[in-house]
Amino acid sequence: MMTVQRYSGRISFLSLVFYLSFISYIFYFLPEGSTLILANGLLRIDSSLLFSLLFMGAVLFIIVSRANNLGWEFHLMLFGGYTGAIYMIIGYDWLINLIGFEFLNLSTYLILSLYRGTEAATLKYLLMSAFFTTLLLLSISLFYGLTGSTAFDSLYASMNYLEDSLTLWPQLLLLITLSFKLGLVPVHLWVPDVYDGLPMELVLWIGTLPKLAILFFLPVLHPLLLNVNQYFLLGGVLSFLLAAISLGAQYRLKRFLAFSAIGHMGIIITGFAIGDYHSFWFYTLIYFVASINLFLILSELPGIDLMKRVSLITSNYPLAFAFMIVLLTMAAVPPFSGFYAKLLVLFGLIDIRYMVVATLLILTSLRTAAYYLRFLQITFFGPFVASSKIHSMNPGEYNVAIAQESEFRVSYATLIALTTTCLLPTTQLLLL
Repeated sequence: MMTVQRYSGRISFLSLVFYLSFISYIFYFLPEGSTLILANGLLRIDSSLLFSLLFMGAVLFIIVSRANNLGWEFHLMLFGGYTGAIYMIIGYDWLINLIGFEFLNLSTYLILSLYRGTEAATLKYLLMSAFFTTLLLLSISLFYGLTGSTAFDSLYASMNYLEDSLTLWPQLLLLITLSFKLGLVPVHLWVPDVYDGLPMELVLWIGTLPKLAILFFLPVLHPLLLNVNQYFLLGGVLSFLLAAISLGAQYRLKRFLAFSAIGHMGIIITGFAIGDYHSFWFYTLIYFVASINLFLILSELPGIDLMKRVSLITSNYPLAFAFMIVLLTMAAVPPFSGFYAKLLVLFGLIDIRYMVVATLLILTSLRTAAYYLRFLQITFFGPFVASSKIHSMNPGEYNVAIAQESEFRVSYATLIALTTTCLLPTTQLLLL
């Protein structure tokens, strides 16, 4: 057992390399535009799904490299969650998707419970997630009762012959469950509380891979959500409105990140709800790359809980530069790629004459950008604020503690984050 504990990080790394190599092999040899059908139609794989799996694998690689010093249980749950996400994405039958969905959920519960002091956040997420999973099961049962099948092909065909009033309730239940997993209004209350009760390594997990799995699964579910698409749009609009209102009142770092995530999820879902898949995928890529980098950079800070204490990062110039680039990207300040991603969503709204929503997006973007810039102002131009325990020390101990707090443990994950962050402004070339 001690041997497994000692080499768990290396075993996880090699296993992930095997995962990604196998997926890359299929991606390379799969003919363009073709679909690979397995298990009598229960599993379907195409190039877009393989790219989604590779992107999620890259995210998992960063998390594994970041959590290299944790036990084998943590690494086992990470791969359990990734396996569940794979089956949820490539499954083409509700039975397969539901098994993958629950496997991802159970892995997330266990990952959150491995840290001491996270019991309250884990219990809150567990209870709420169990309730909304029950709604998902009820939705699947209603779909099966109406169509007599759990295969998506049969569901798509049957939806054309059923009255909208009959399919409204299962679609609403499905929409509510998806909204909860993405942290959209009005089922968003768990996001700030759970974020605030977890260490940054677990925030990196719960804020990225489960949400990515749901977003990559959305195009498969879109034909089942046509009658409630306007409610999905409403949830997205209310989400970025809430973020614009609430960000200014936050002084705790993780709650600020939570409301920021709610706002960005709202913009992503807005692009999806209006049928603009180009803006949907581009914004998803840019936001999650920037979000992962931000989590990794902040995880280098020793026990920071308040926004004003992030000024500690200014003693490390590479990390401070990366932090500045990430925040400017998330604030959608030109010429960084976050601006072009949000501009694509705005153009999509204007093309279909949703002028009210487009106006709200512009106004809320200006307001949220001001809060991101204020965060930068507090970090780089505000007074240096050390940890609260340091202020009670005598002058000699104070100077030693300040010097120790200013030393950062820069890992490979941070170097990857810095490199990727520096490349974020150049992703605007994808629009050409």
